[in-house]
Amino acid sequence: MDVTITVTKISNQEFSIKVDKEPVDLTNLGNVDIFWVVQPDPWTFTENNGGVSTGIDIKNAPGGLFKDKGGRDKLGNPSQKHHNWERKTADNKTYKYIINVTDGTTTLSLDPFIVNH
Repeated sequence: MDVTITVTKISNQEFSIKVDKEPVDLTNLGNVDIFWVVQPDPWTFTENNGGVSTGIDIKNAPGGLFKDKGGRDKLGNPSQKHHNWERKTADNKTYKYIINVTDGTTTLSLDPFIVNH
């Protein structure tokens, strides 16, 4: 499943984040990869000091439901513009996830939902 995150400049120091699928609905999709992409340039997903993507974090999901595949595109290439998680199994619950993006100066966050049915 593809999910696009768009950052829009509202004023000199104000931005908005919009997710094209809110919530991300995984109902009846089985084992599926979720690919988030952030646009436009220069926005990318955040990384920790070791260069590991921290751009998408699914909160409070029990182990084994989701697997973080990190900052990579659909071909498996490393990318700061992409983040990939695999949904391994459904449990009929809804989870909040955190989006963290940066333009190198400003960091923005949003906390939408994943429907894991």
